[in-house]
Amino acid sequence: MSSSRARRRLLRAVLGGALLGFPAAAAIARIVPPHAADSPAPNTATVPMHADSRATITLTPITGITQGRGFLPVRIRIENRFRETQRWRVDFSYLSYERGQTTCNSAFAIEAAAGTASETVVFVPLAFDGANRSGFGYTQLSATVSGPDATGFPTGILGGGAIGNRHIAASRSLEARIQDMLREQEKTLPRSGPRGPPAQQADYLWEPTMVDIAAWPADWRVWSVFSAVVLEESEWEQLDNARRAALLDWAATGGQLLLFPRGPRSEDRERWSAGAVWRLAQPLAATGRAELARLLDEADAAAVNVRRWPGASTLNDPKDPLTQPFRAGGWLIGFVICFAILAGPVNLYWFAPAGKRHRLFLTVPALSLGGTLALWIAILIGDGIGGHGARQAVVTLLPGENRAMVFQQQLVRTGAIASGDFRLRPDTAMAVLTEPGVRTLQTSFAREGEQASGDWFTNRSILRHELLRIEPTRARVELVGGGKGAPPVVQSSLGTTLRDFEYVDDMGRRWLAAEVPPGRRVTLAPPNRELTFSYAEPARRGQFRALGGASDLAPIPTHGSIRWEDRSILYTGRLEAAQP
Repeated sequence: MSSSRARRRLLRAVLGGALLGFPAAAAIARIVPPHAADSPAPNTATVPMHADSRATITLTPITGITQGRGFLPVRIRIENRFRETQRWRVDFSYLSYERGQTTCNSAFAIEAAAGTASETVVFVPLAFDGANRSGFGYTQLSATVSGPDATGFPTGILGGGAIGNRHIAASRSLEARIQDMLREQEKTLPRSGPRGPPAQQADYLWEPTMVDIAAWPADWRVWSVFSAVVLEESEWEQLDNARRAALLDWAATGGQLLLFPRGPRSEDRERWSAGAVWRLAQPLAATGRAELARLLDEADAAAVNVRRWPGASTLNDPKDPLTQPFRAGGWLIGFVICFAILAGPVNLYWFAPAGKRHRLFLTVPALSLGGTLALWIAILIGDGIGGHGARQAVVTLLPGENRAMVFQQQLVRTGAIASGDFRLRPDTAMAVLTEPGVRTLQTSFAREGEQASGDWFTNRSILRHELLRIEPTRARVELVGGGKGAPPVVQSSLGTTLRDFEYVDDMGRRWLAAEVPPGRRVTLAPPNRELTFSYAEPARRGQFRALGGASDLAPIPTHGSIRWEDRSILYTGRLEAAQP
């Protein structure tokens, strides 16, 4: 990177840290060159152990990235020289300093058999959607290990960096070409891009991670921090089924998979749920630097934009009762005046008059306790216990994969909550959405196993969340008849009746059905009415979509004390051929 750009990024991180009250931002902000994530990483940490320890533990962030959405994968290697199986607890702390301090803590129990060296990959959950490109603030990841022979001291910073970079993963065979593109992009400093004022675009160049994809774990969460993955098609074909499935699952969550061919061909971009698989037209050697930069910019824009709701959202109405600000009303002013009179003149002249002032030691605490109880009762009457929430979800059945991508948005208006704890599966990504420019002050989130706690749900608040998971399922919607001019016949094995069913066949013709109950064959008809649900874009050929009720796939349950209203659950995907 040029010295002027490095100075600009360093100054921005220093100013961001100073504004937030964290001068250490300057030390953590860095410009990361292309690096190989599966080679010995510079941020591998050795866990502090007692002298003559019979165990060695190292922690290595697999991607080397600490900004994004979803999960941060960390490889834990344990050499257990004990004569017995031992168990250690690893506590991770992920901090984000932007418009305030946010902490997301998570914990994992790791077991190692006696006399063995083993590796385990854990997925550290994040609490924000990772779409921020403000450039102010930074992130860092640290860990503490407790257990046999461990000192309990922190391992130090496993990774950190300034907020703002765009992240891609690419195979090593593409490294020289991508580095060449980045050097050229650095010289020209392109001023166009998908976000923000044009003057800001030059500050958000790509930060590539060069990897041996065949050596990475076969899990979509490994890729969740990347907006794009770039491969040669020959490498894609050589991957085993598990790793190809993991990349397709990641693409279903919004990722963009770019495949360069061996020779020229026509370009094909296949939508894959929320993401896409790009089968590009030209080999990498024939792709110019400017064209490669354009492709990456376009892929990054698509990776962010696909997260918009596929239909008319019901959670953004400014007149929605759930979004109305809390107002104390005149009762609070009256309460304060009454309490002041009671604790002052009444207390001094009636409860503890002259000559009996010693009663103040009893009356003041009693009045304070009574006032607190009265205030809580007033809040409970006004706001209620628990809260009200609205959810909308989209379920995309992935063809031939026996899996579904489930994406959920929810809006919550809470009253008094006794506990913020709730159950959440560890393979579910959950993010808190914040309004641009609004300071989050200090918030803390925690996840351990299937338990979540912290500030996901707080008293008397208006909160927005996004949830994302890949769900195994055998549910299908099959094309069981029709064709050659006859109307299509479909059958669903989903656990809910599909309403306003719409299908676009390979000829581009639309077919509708008022309902498709589970297990029943339904003959579709040409459209003779308008759908009751408004979609953001037309249906693609071979795709079906319909509204449905709750099923084993959606909605994703969170806090049990919230009274939820499921405003819409959208089921979509490709019609599959009937199984014999």
